[in-house]
Amino acid sequence: RAQVIVSTLAKTFTDPILMNLQFDVVAIDEASIAPLPMLFYVCSLAEEKVLIFGDPNQLAPIKLADTPATERWLKRDVFQEAEAVENRQDDPRTESLNNQYRMHDEIFRIVNRNFYGHLHNRKPESDQESYRYDKLIPRSEHRVVMIDTSNANACMSTEKMGTRAWSRYNLYHIQIIERILHDLIDGNYIEQKEIGIITPYRSQASFLREILIELELKDIDLGTVHSFQGIERQYVVFDLVEAPGGRRISGLVNDKHELYLGKVDPRTKR
Repeated sequence: RAQVIVSTLAKTFTDPILMNLQFDVVAIDEASIAPLPMLFYVCSLAEEKVLIFGDPNQLAPIKLADTPATERWLKRDVFQEAEAVENRQDDPRTESLNNQYRMHDEIFRIVNRNFYGHLHNRKPESDQESYRYDKLIPRSEHRVVMIDTSNANACMSTEKMGTRAWSRYNLYHIQIIERILHDLIDGNYIEQKEIGIITPYRSQASFLREILIELELKDIDLGTVHSFQGIERQYVVFDLVEAPGGRRISGLVNDKHELYLGKVDPRTKR
């Protein structure tokens, strides 16, 4: 008799209580990462209306196989399928939420220019929680700080993860991140729980996790780009890992959705 039921997509066809129900309205959140077959099934449960919420720039569904069928049905998201991405401002089926309240202006300008084509507006309320972070990074007054390791003789390596996949790691980058964490925490610039570390590669995340355990920094959030989706922290370290040692730059780093997530999650500094 509940008026509102909240469920994952999978639960709607695996839970005996839910699998035979129909609903007046179905609302689907984080739709960009939903596999199309699952999303279409959930849409079929609605008798009157379907509401789909999501960001076409967020991560697309994850697939492992490399076949025409997976390319067609598992790699594409609902916005691509509905052709509601490029001209979504003029599409009567879509409603864009263009006001942004989270990011500092310096971060917002990068995201808005490179991923949204200047479609978004930034509200001044975003600054209210940002004042105490004005000098967050020692020796830097900027909200976006890029560290170039191309001339540091840093070397990227790979290791096998599981039976098929290979993953990348960079020990030099790990040393840099360790120094940044020391500067931030020892200098009382920020609390551990307000720091997030993101990397595209599981191997790098594994090495970094060992460092956090060794330094007793248990409250810092660490994960790959996919596992970090939906999480926000005041300070984000985004480690691309790439350096000489690989035959080519990985598709993970070339993927605009991966780069997008690393940029939008920080609220005041990255």
